[in-house]
Amino acid sequence: MICLSTTTYSYAPPSPADYRVANMAGEAVSHWTQKALKGIQALQQGLTPTATGPSKSSESVISESPKVRSREDKAYDALAEAKVWFYQVANHLTDEQKHRLFKQLDRLHDVEEWEDGDQPVRQSSFVTFLRTMMALSPLRRPPASGPRRWPNLGLSHQGNLLAVWGDARDRVTLEFLDADQLKWTLSHVRPDGQTVRNAGIGPALDIRNLLSPYNPSHWFDVP
Repeated sequence: MICLSTTTYSYAPPSPADYRVANMAGEAVSHWTQKALKGIQALQQGLTPTATGPSKSSESVISESPKVRSREDKAYDALAEAKVWFYQVANHLTDEQKHRLFKQLDRLHDVEEWEDGDQPVRQSSFVTFLRTMMALSPLRRPPASGPRRWPNLGLSHQGNLLAVWGDARDRVTLEFLDADQLKWTLSHVRPDGQTVRNAGIGPALDIRNLLSPYNPSHWFDVP
């Protein structure tokens, strides 16, 4: 059974067996993050094969027989690549948002918490997530614009990143797909007390307009 790790949200996904949600407890920088940072430094120092040809180490790898990659290797590679993408937009994030995102990514890739068949985050999904978060409201805007709430994050069984805002009665869940597309499911309590539910798929960068009938600001923005 899956549950969110903060008391702010009590969202239970439609199919609990299909999702796992990041545990928000624990250290901000885990063993996986430290390994990922070393990998990023290696990339920056040119220690990987380049367009001009492979390095000696890569030649030796190519000559070896293919090996079955472990879950730990898949998780490490996916986490390292996600954090490479992250560093490209890091200057647009506040320190608190950086801290929370790193902690959530680390927990989502703790393979000891995985079930059979679980997959690490897909990079195309993670890129759509980053672009969506930027589109929801540019960060570091004047105070009058209002700060943005950071969501709880999870992973679908297929490795798509999920973001959840709200509580058990009034919430929206976004699933980030390839090519700036996303799925949304929502449960919205209207002023008259009636609950409206909806779901759809559309362009991620237009998510505020897509959800405009449901006053999305009450999910995404801090009053």
